[in-house]
Amino acid sequence: MPDPLLIAVPVLIVAALVVWVYVDASSRAGTPRQVVARIGTFSIETPLQWLVLCVVLMIGFLPLYLVARRECG
Repeated sequence: MPDPLLIAVPVLIVAALVVWVYVDASSRAGTPRQVVARIGTFSIETPLQWLVLCVVLMIGFLPLYLVARRECG
């Protein structure tokens, strides 16, 4: 059985990153600096969308959030 610490640390890191994405996206929502990403007709605009997508697929959507955040100011 793996050491519980080897499981807890990555889970806590992912949780902290997801919370940061949500808080940051919420603070920018409705401003000119709102974080928006568009892939074809698919659009990610709300803090809740960012939260859910980062929880579901952190490895893909955290980098996308960071790129979109930089482009939005």
